[in-house]
Amino acid sequence: MKTPVQHHQEREWKYSLPTRAEFQRLLDFLGPQAPLLRQTNHYWLPALPLRSVLRLRLEDGRHLLTLKGPSQRQGALFTRGEAQVELPGAVALDLLGGCLEGVRGSLEALGVSAPLTYVGSLVNERRVWLREGFEIALDESFFPRGPQLEIEFEQLSEDSDPALPAALLAACGVEPLPSLRGKFSRLKEELGSSR
Repeated sequence: MKTPVQHHQEREWKYSLPTRAEFQRLLDFLGPQAPLLRQTNHYWLPALPLRSVLRLRLEDGRHLLTLKGPSQRQGALFTRGEAQVELPGAVALDLLGGCLEGVRGSLEALGVSAPLTYVGSLVNERRVWLREGFEIALDESFFPRGPQLEIEFEQLSEDSDPALPAALLAACGVEPLPSLRGKFSRLKEELGSSR
């Protein structure tokens, strides 16, 4: 049976929030939302283009294997292609244990070949709202050297107004900093990985 792959062109604005007060202002403005706990396991593949990421995310009872292509950055805007498959729980556990047999078909469907090297795991809490053609995600990620607070605006429709992220931040009185790197890059750096 062929592994179904979902392809997507991701277009999102990412901002770091320097203080917990800004995080709280955004949370108050957007409204109550229960956090979703996510665990993301990152892998490095020497055969992939630089700045590509393979990740296995455990989220809301699902196991999502995603290949994210190299990102293009312009200010706070990141664009990149991604391909994703959902794995059965037993196959995901095999991958986490280093066994590639059960996941080989899914890796091939994503265009990935072995070898792959486990880099590390990252846990975060995400709150999500849908507003005017955007998925707005407020994240607290727990890195080895301390938490990172971030807000992301993923454009879900080409008709969505790209001015919405800046307008919403201004309405909250929040002055975030554009994220300069992704979570994978920071995790690699903090774990001392040379990959």
